[in-house]
This record gives sequence, structure tokens and C-alpha cells, in this order.
Amino acid sequence: MKKLVFIIFAVLLGFTAQAQTSLDKGTEKSELKKVTVFPSPVIDRVKIFCGEPATIYIYNSFGKLVHQDKIQIDGSVTINMTDDKSGIYMVIAIIKNSSGKTEIEKGKITK
Repeated sequence: MKKLVFIIFAVLLGFTAQAQTSLDKGTEKSELKKVTVFPSPVIDRVKIFCGEPATIYIYNSFGKLVHQDKIQIDGSVTINMTDDKSGIYMVIAIIKNSSGKTEIEKGKITK
């Protein structure tokens, strides 16, 4: 299990630079290809949007899974991060697209 967490965390660090960021009303908005995470930095809740069914995993900087949730078609999920400590969190979205392929998107959020 530790090897799997280490591999996932290493992959996250390698691909975090692929996430694009833009400013939206003074708050950083992390946009991945198909997944939008807003706001970053997070104060208490983060909203994650996706146009396809996805499973969302959020890991802290130690590689520990702190949140997991599912998004249905053209939906979103709001995750309460009030009790989480300040720091950088890695987001992994595993997306099942309409052709049956599985895609993985990675990004980061700050709290």
C-alpha cells in the first residue's frame, strides 16, 4: 500500500505543472483539461466541476488520502476542507469518458 501511495504522489508531483491557472475575480482558479477546481486557495469549501462522470481523490502533501467523492455526468461536488490544515493538496480525477476510456487528470489546490 505504501508503494502505491508513493507512486501516486510521485506521479502527481510530476504532472502538477500541467494544470493551468487563471485569475478569476482575485482568486486563483485551477483548470485542468476537463476538471475545474475553484477556489484555490481554499478557505473552507472547494467546488470541483467535471463534464463527465469522475471519481475525485484529494491527497495532502504527505500522500495521505483526505477526501474522495464522485461526480455524475455534467455535475459538480463541493468538498468541505474546514478541518484540513493549510498546505498544498493534490487532486486526482479519474474520468470515465463516453467512449469507455479512463482518463486521469491531476492538479493542485492550496489551503
